[in-house]
This record gives sequence, C-alpha cells and structure tokens, in this order.
Amino acid sequence: MNILKQTDRIKKIHKLILEEKTGTPIELADKLSISRSQLYNVIETLKEFDAPIKYSKKTNSFYYTKPFDLELKFSLTIILDEEKREIFGGYNFCPTLLDGCFINL
Repeated sequence: MNILKQTDRIKKIHKLILEEKTGTPIELADKLSISRSQLYNVIETLKEFDAPIKYSKKTNSFYYTKPFDLELKFSLTIILDEEKREIFGGYNFCPTLLDGCFINL
C-alpha cells in the first residue's frame, strides 16, 4: 500500500478516536473505504505502538483509555545515479539474468 495513503488513514483514525466520533467498526471502516478486517489490522498496528484503544458499546465509538498522542513522520529522498554510485562505492550492483539464473556482477 502507498505509504502516504496509510499515513493519512492512521491520522484520520487517530483524530476520530480522540474525538470519540468513530461510530461502529463497520461505520468507521466505511468512512475509511476499507474492510472491517483491514480496520482491525490498523487498530492492531496502533496498539503495537502502545495506543490504549478500547471500544464503547454505550457510545458506539473507539476511544483512548488514557491520553495518547501520535506523531507520524517519514522522509523521502530521491537518489540520483551519481549519488547511487557513491553509496555503492562506485559500482552499481544489479542482478543480471543469465541462463534463467540471477547473478550479481
């Protein structure tokens, strides 16, 4: 999946959980245009980062049981051919197909 799309999805879920306006799991999945099982995968990912997420049947919303803040950062750098040669010590290691087998030159 596109990392930008995944990041935006996590940010949106986090915002809705903070506001306790997620709705039911099916409603939240619909808001995000994903399946219910994909939603639970994202929630499990958040829990791996110690997000204290619970679901309230009373309010029909996910919520954090204690204060939790989420800051997502990533960096994207375009590496030009000249820079790639420097990184690889002057060589461009590309697998080559020879008689149906990949070899490194």
